[in-house]
Amino acid sequence: MLEEINNLKRPTVITVVAFLNATITPGILVIYHFKPEIFYGLDDFKLVLLALSFTLPLLGFHNVLGSFAIKPNKSLKAGADFVFGAFMLGLNFFVTLTWAYLCSLSLRQFVYAFIFAEIIFVILCYLTHRKSEKENY
Repeated sequence: MLEEINNLKRPTVITVVAFLNATITPGILVIYHFKPEIFYGLDDFKLVLLALSFTLPLLGFHNVLGSFAIKPNKSLKAGADFVFGAFMLGLNFFVTLTWAYLCSLSLRQFVYAFIFAEIIFVILCYLTHRKSEKENY
């Protein structure tokens, strides 16, 4: 088993870590922070499914934005938009969760803060896309 792990290629490991960072981990942390009774009441499989139900739709949204933001750059390898989108989703979740913890935000306030972070991400993707289009012409 250890030999198989050592044979994994770096892009595969980065993709798996980005996926876990963007989906399961933040979903479980949101459940644990805002609804600990659900966290302790569910078995592991149901907890992971619930966490994925929060984050997978957002991961798709981030992948579309990631491909929009970095598409003009032809030097990037395939899958870079997925890793970029997953990284940004994880970053948005962890920053807003940290803020929610430090400021004792309610679930509603956390959702508003997360939406605000998403809007900033969309604006940054748009600006990045425009800048790269201008450089290509």
